[in-house]
Amino acid sequence: MEIVRTRTLALFVVGALALVAMLAVALLDSRAQSRSKLEDNFAARAQISAALIGSTLQAAAVTQGQQDQLLVAGRRVTAGQVARAAATIPGQTKIVADAEGKVLVAAPPAAAAVGSDVRDRGAHVRAALAGRTSLAAVRPRARRASSSRSPSRPG
Repeated sequence: MEIVRTRTLALFVVGALALVAMLAVALLDSRAQSRSKLEDNFAARAQISAALIGSTLQAAAVTQGQQDQLLVAGRRVTAGQVARAAATIPGQTKIVADAEGKVLVAAPPAAAAVGSDVRDRGAHVRAALAGRTSLAAVRPRARRASSSRSPSRPG
């Protein structure tokens, strides 16, 4: 009888250990799946946030471009008009230039001298002269600059 009890106890212990091992494997697999789902959800939320921010900035750029076009739609654009438009966003620079890239007016005035050529200032200026809304890259010790194409003529 003692041998039967010992075998039964041994089988019970082996069965219990096997059950514990299977539960441990299932738990580890469950944790891995949960972590994977969490990472996938995080990535999806990041993409949604990026799309929302991108569309918001795009809408703001379109609105700003429309306002800038209204500003320069007249026959003559004054320094005061450009300064007021640039003041709507702190640190913004606005340069109104003719089709050849010659500065007609700038805000702040230190951004570009009247009559100077701004075509060599970068891709954002060339894009603005081509009629597309553009932003300059942020530079160390400088602020973001916005450029807008000017269809107006001096005088």
